[in-house]
Amino acid sequence: MGFHLARLNVLDFRNHTDAELDLGAEVNCFVGANGTGKTNLLDAVHYLSMAKSYFDPMDAHNIRNGQELFVLQGVMHTTTGDDAVLCSVRKGQRKVLSRNRKEYDRLADHVGRYPVVMITPYDGQMVLDGPEVRRRFLDGLIAQFDKQYLDALIRYNRALLQRNTMLKRFAETGRGSLDELEPWDEQLIVHGTTVHAVRSAFMGELVPLLEAHYTGISAGPEEVALSYRTALEGTDLRTLLRDAWPRDRSAQYTTAGIHKDELVFTINGQPLKRYGSQGQQKTYLIA
Repeated sequence: MGFHLARLNVLDFRNHTDAELDLGAEVNCFVGANGTGKTNLLDAVHYLSMAKSYFDPMDAHNIRNGQELFVLQGVMHTTTGDDAVLCSVRKGQRKVLSRNRKEYDRLADHVGRYPVVMITPYDGQMVLDGPEVRRRFLDGLIAQFDKQYLDALIRYNRALLQRNTMLKRFAETGRGSLDELEPWDEQLIVHGTTVHAVRSAFMGELVPLLEAHYTGISAGPEEVALSYRTALEGTDLRTLLRDAWPRDRSAQYTTAGIHKDELVFTINGQPLKRYGSQGQQKTYLIA
């Protein structure tokens, strides 16, 4: 479904008191002095698409100082008509997201309806920081077009949280066995296998696009690559969890699984983090 954001209304969001913008179907540019809220408008768009901030996971932090709530409204012009999307957050209450005045029971049901890609100066963290940042990027990308993936990922993370709680309890009581983890292991196996399969298939489609776009942007001789590193190569999740049991008990958390997968960025066969210039790193991320 083709669409574009035709109108954006912002009330008490970050440093914006009240703003209304009519937007075109192609390129829209926000121009202004530093600190006037240009990036905050982009984050408002991200909220209406992904039901969360790109920058701050704590919704209440995005309420303008001294106010009790923020409200974001957008009109999405689609091939079948206009959709009205509203997102509001009040201190101490749950987030409300609605489409055409019908509130979502699950925020995840909205994700992917209006796909968005956001690029900011902070994206350098994806190259420089730990693997969890890159996994979060990959998961957010796939979740926008694959509802089953998002559901499996949510269920996997819930089971992982419960399993880690059990491992901590084992350490506190001095008792516990691998058999007691079986209910959570079964959920990790079912949903983790799904997540791994989708990630692997997606990477097969993404890598050629990355290589082509990088070459088109840079017009340079360097060669870039992107690989998906997972402990599931040559084994299965059941075996992986069983073999990791001694480490898990000692560490008091689950040390193996698809939540430890990694995206590896390279340039000319070397880690982009170490050997790529700032310009090459930015070009890589844009590509």
